Amino acid sequence: MSSSTPLRVTALLALASTAFAGGPGPLQNEILFVTDPVLDRVFECRDFNHDRLYSQPGEVGVLYDDTVGSIALDEPICITADPDDTFFVGDTGRHFILAINDRDGDGDCNDAGEHVVYFDGDPNSSTFNGSGLVMLSPTSVGLRFFNRLWVANAKTGPLDHSSILLLEDHNADGDANDAGEAVEYYVPAPGGALGDSVPTHVDQGIDGHVYFLENGSTGARARGIYELTDGDFSGVIDAPGEATAFWVTPAQPQTPVLASFDQQDDGAWTVLDSGNHRMWRLRDVNDDGSIDNGTELTLWWAYPVTHEFLDLAVSNAWGDVYTGDDQVQDELLRVIDIDQSGVIQDPAEAKVVYDDSIPLLENIDSARGMTLDFHGHEGVGLVYCTGTSGLCPCNNPGTIETGCTNSTGQGAGLEGEGTDGVINDDLEFTAFQIRAGATAVLFQGTQASGGGLGVPFGDGLVCVGGSALRLGARQADGSGRATWGPGLATPGQWVAGQTRYFQVRYRNVTGPCGSGFNYTNGLMVTFTQ
Repeated sequence: MSSSTPLRVTALLALASTAFAGGPGPLQNEILFVTDPVLDRVFECRDFNHDRLYSQPGEVGVLYDDTVGSIALDEPICITADPDDTFFVGDTGRHFILAINDRDGDGDCNDAGEHVVYFDGDPNSSTFNGSGLVMLSPTSVGLRFFNRLWVANAKTGPLDHSSILLLEDHNADGDANDAGEAVEYYVPAPGGALGDSVPTHVDQGIDGHVYFLENGSTGARARGIYELTDGDFSGVIDAPGEATAFWVTPAQPQTPVLASFDQQDDGAWTVLDSGNHRMWRLRDVNDDGSIDNGTELTLWWAYPVTHEFLDLAVSNAWGDVYTGDDQVQDELLRVIDIDQSGVIQDPAEAKVVYDDSIPLLENIDSARGMTLDFHGHEGVGLVYCTGTSGLCPCNNPGTIETGCTNSTGQGAGLEGEGTDGVINDDLEFTAFQIRAGATAVLFQGTQASGGGLGVPFGDGLVCVGGSALRLGARQADGSGRATWGPGLATPGQWVAGQTRYFQVRYRNVTGPCGSGFNYTNGLMVTFTQ
């Protein structure tokens, strides 16, 4: 990573006048959730030590295990997350959607009341849904807003058909299995033959429209992304022009196999074509409702044929891609555009973050479906003013995620978790790698200091300026962590659309420069409603 530091510093300097748009992203401490259809488990991967890996004991845990929980799994291949930390798992073997939530906070969803069949699509099951809709192959589940779950269901034989389902728990009983709680939002190929339509992935875009990935094999429908817009507000896609081709795959060496896609908050889509070992990145730049393959499509990564990827999840930070590979050995990868070239070229940009050959508490046998924690929890805010700026006062540089080095031999970092919504008021700030027991103060400012690079002071860099506001003092715990919030919207006087800059100052009597105090990196947050 050190080789990328000059590029990041250059980017900060160049972009300081535009509020760092396109610069370094939020602190990368995403929580990744993975389904395993071999072990019939759901895993949770957390980077506790901020090394950007899931390689330490305890960083990979079992969120749901059907040998412990009361509901058996058979082929859990897809997963998505709700903002309230409920996870929906699609199982093609049991033909249902399982909802799980760690309500008692003990680290798993195996206890009574923490897992429920949310929707049962098996007509031969005693708990077949009251809406009478058959769903034998849930290939994907997608959710962007509370309580509206989209399901891509692929045709398996003459007794069913492909469909995009919308599931909503209208009576708040914890499932969408009652009459009237499920509709076939769209049927791509009514009466079509097997393979005419194979919807492999579905999601609600940031524009509110529904998009699904079509991988039909017969040629009856072109492979690509289709956009669904309920123009007549009937509640389903049933009128001409409501289903349109958003992107059609270009000619390629091999037959495309469109396995997965995901959209980040800047509007870009990343599409996995496992047939050609490619990941495409596409964006509707001119907002005309379709992708021009000549100007709006990029071959983001042509990955080695030794990899076999089945799903991906995209971070909202830099658009980093998480994926899993069990072709040679069981791995999780994080693909990072380190040099910010817009494409993946250097093999070092595909980083193995988990390898089952390393002794771990838990072993992932087959990484199939994956999702990142709901986008508001991935790390709120934009990291700036770090210890790699070259300005640390006494040759005590930190990293791209922290301030200048302190007496612990590391820089202290600041991260935000929760959401940037003022109404939610759930944003929490955590400073880490401070000296244990040190007093720390969170400051808020209306400007970034030093053009975003900071101004040397004490043992570190002052990152916030303008009208400053103190949001409270804390004492770091034994691990060197201190936390502020939630409930900071009123004292911080936050307003939707407003940008504020945050930083923590902390005591460090034996620090490298001898001033007795130091600072974390800065964190820029633009608030939403």
